[in-house]
Amino acid sequence: MNLMYEKQIRVTEEHIDGNNHVNNVQYVHWVEEAAVEHWELLKHKTAYADDAWMLLDHHIQYKKQVYLNDIITVRTYPIPPEGAK
Repeated sequence: MNLMYEKQIRVTEEHIDGNNHVNNVQYVHWVEEAAVEHWELLKHKTAYADDAWMLLDHHIQYKKQVYLNDIITVRTYPIPPEGAK
């Protein structure tokens, strides 16, 4: 099972804040969105198909400011499940 998922996102007007760049809260939204998509692709291959992934911890590496029409890559690579938390 591939535990890495990658998604490309083009920054649009709705992602831009008052400082003319992507707000940090938007990155958390994108990570959550990618995690849901990733789970939907994988869940049928697991013994946990009726369960859901939760974002318990995340790490976002900010390498530079992101602006309108930039394309970013969001990757999820969760650790294997350890049971109920």
